[in-house]
Amino acid sequence: MYFNIFNSVKEVAKNDMTFFLLILIGFDLITGIAKAIHWKVADSWVGWKGYIKHTLTFVFYFSVSVMFKYVGMTPMGNIFMLYISFNYAQSILENLGVMGIKTPKYLDNKIKEEIKRYEEKINQ
Repeated sequence: MYFNIFNSVKEVAKNDMTFFLLILIGFDLITGIAKAIHWKVADSWVGWKGYIKHTLTFVFYFSVSVMFKYVGMTPMGNIFMLYISFNYAQSILENLGVMGIKTPKYLDNKIKEEIKRYEEKINQ
């Protein structure tokens, strides 16, 4: 039993979806930091919360994917990782949009809300 779990962990760790998710998480962290610097609202506590959130998110989704692999439902694990990857990709686009880079129209309202929040924070 333990050998099968170990093999599942090994296979999920080697999976391209896992690597892709890690890349997106890293890029989301980088764009988030760049956004905070751009708006001059960098806050170390917010940064630490982000690091903890991203780490726990990855550990949780990695564990769920291992469970799917262990029970023989690898495609479900991949779909699960892909769904989370899309969420991270959207977060990256939002970060870029808040910094003034052109993004898809469907993000306009979210970006305007975030810009308004930063403007209020700066004017305090």
